[in-house]
Order: sequence, then C-alpha cells, then structure tokens
Amino acid sequence: QQELDEVCKARDRVNFCMYRILRLLSSATADISIPPPIQSRMYQELSNSMLGFSNAVKIADVPFPLPFAQILSLLLVTWACLVPVFTA
Repeated sequence: QQELDEVCKARDRVNFCMYRILRLLSSATADISIPPPIQSRMYQELSNSMLGFSNAVKIADVPFPLPFAQILSLLLVTWACLVPVFTA
C-alpha cells in the first residue's frame, strides 16, 4: 500500500516506476550471479523502452493542425467517392 501511495503522489509516474525497477534490479544483482553481458543487455533494453516512451510522448504532445486535418478528410472522402467511378 505504501508503494502504491508513493506512485500516486509522484509527478512523473513512468520515471518513478523506472527508477524503482532499476533500483530493485541493481539490488537483486548483488544476490544473483548474472553474467555481465546479460546484465548490460537488461539495462540496455530498459533504456530502449524509456526512449520509446519519450518519443511517444513527444509525438502525442505536438498538436495536429485542424485545417490540415479537415482538408485531409475532405480529400479522403473525395477519393473514396471517385475511385469506384473511375475504376468501373
């Protein structure tokens, strides 16, 4: 329950959870004998996942221009109506 409260209070939940995962993994590797290449690959994959999340946030934060979206939908409807006419 305490961990759940800490996650709910955190400003950036994803980075907070990533920090907790990395901290738990680094403390667990002291008890478990893991070969260094596997351990470095584990950290590399976690880093790649955070990079993917960061890129997704950047894409989601950039607003799509409304006039462009309206013109795009108009052209798509026009194309959908005219293609059957020209192919028949």
